[in-house]
Amino acid sequence: DPDRAISDADQTISLSSFSKLMEDVRQIAKVVGREL
Repeated sequence: DPDRAISDADQTISLSSFSKLMEDVRQIAKVVGREL
């Protein structure tokens, strides 16, 4: 029921922030011998 859905908009991140986060996570994964 979308009209009654509860959202925690304060904890959302923008698409550009998510993209940067994923870049950082990929770099960390590479250093520890993992890949996404």
